[in-house]
Amino acid sequence: MLSAFIESAPRTVKSLDVQITGLPYINDNNLVNSGVILPSFPMAIGNITKTLGYKNNFYYGGSGIWNKLTSFTKKQGFHALYFNNHLLEFAKNKPYPKPIESNWGVHDNILFDYILENTNPNEKTFSMVMTLSNHAIKNVNLKAFGVPLEKIQQFVEKTPKSENLPDANSLGHIYWYDKVIVNFIKKASQKFPNSLFIITGDHFDRSYEYAKNDLYTIKSVPLILFAPTLKPKKISQVGSHLDIAPTIVELVAPEGFQFVSFGKPLFSNNTTNPPSHPNYALGYEAIATKDYFYNPSLGLRYLNESPKEPKDKQNDKKQNDKIEASKFYQQLEFLKALSFYLLYHGANLKD
Repeated sequence: MLSAFIESAPRTVKSLDVQITGLPYINDNNLVNSGVILPSFPMAIGNITKTLGYKNNFYYGGSGIWNKLTSFTKKQGFHALYFNNHLLEFAKNKPYPKPIESNWGVHDNILFDYILENTNPNEKTFSMVMTLSNHAIKNVNLKAFGVPLEKIQQFVEKTPKSENLPDANSLGHIYWYDKVIVNFIKKASQKFPNSLFIITGDHFDRSYEYAKNDLYTIKSVPLILFAPTLKPKKISQVGSHLDIAPTIVELVAPEGFQFVSFGKPLFSNNTTNPPSHPNYALGYEAIATKDYFYNPSLGLRYLNESPKEPKDKQNDKKQNDKIEASKFYQQLEFLKALSFYLLYHGANLKD
């Protein structure tokens, strides 16, 4: 469990840009609309795993036309692409509870079943899966899946309004999603015992207005790593989406494999001499350490209460932390500038 994991972009499509290409967030323009012919980035996870001999699959229950996903993912190293047309054909004669789609695409329980049924256990594969059922509109037939909506509604009604809970339907979808993804991982672990699973969120849910002044809440996303046959060592307390690709490489690549990345591995199989990690993470308009999050506008947000100390010592610590955090934030600005240069001018630096 990491102390903190920070988002690298504020929207779904921008998070996909970062996680597919390995290129840090620059601005709110989608990469496919950036006005340049996109290269095939060497730090793209698909290009790295292709070099390692994996067949790369990209799954999404919506349309491949959305944000030019078909051409975009192919350019970044993916061999096979699976979208709503594949899933609708797969689900056509199966008794899935209706509706099987939302305005985003085909629901994720069908997507997971499709992956299980169509992945060859005798082939080295890397799969990136974009889920969608937790996006609005949330219209999964929860009762058909046995979600206890009445109990959830009672819980919401008994909770003080000051807690700003989501409504019962939103909480019910979270309950459903936990069950669906755990069931998928259990089945996939049996069929593919040498698998590595990494689960993350794309960005903070902007619908939760009550949290918008809490820097930790609005910049945090989950990271779950599970491997049935591995016992990796945690080598950092904090990370971002940029660290996922190098973490995968660290855990599955042969010793000495060379690759490029803007991130660092968070876990390692090497328990005696693992690679080093700076123990701070550069995210979207914020940086994180194991002790605090920082943004110039919102300042420091400590993750834990400090031990009781004299006020002057507390002030000194806060001042020192702010100086340190400002230096880290400057690194984030440098990173964005380098990312911009790489996108618009290529990898060759000129005098």
